[in-house]
Amino acid sequence: SNFFLVEILDPNTDSTKVFDGLLERGVIVKDGSISFRGLDKRFLRCDVNVKEKMDRLVAALADLP
Repeated sequence: SNFFLVEILDPNTDSTKVFDGLLERGVIVKDGSISFRGLDKRFLRCDVNVKEKMDRLVAALADLP
């Protein structure tokens, strides 16, 4: 497959908050709680893509409060 799930381990946040923060930084992922039946608010789905986009995702995740 060309995507992976990111599990959110911080109990003080959820997939929607992280999704919104990434979107503000220009990174588009899917909120698992909205896009996929059976996943809760602990997961995001991210596409595996070119290195530059993956680097942008990692940098945006690191920038989140």
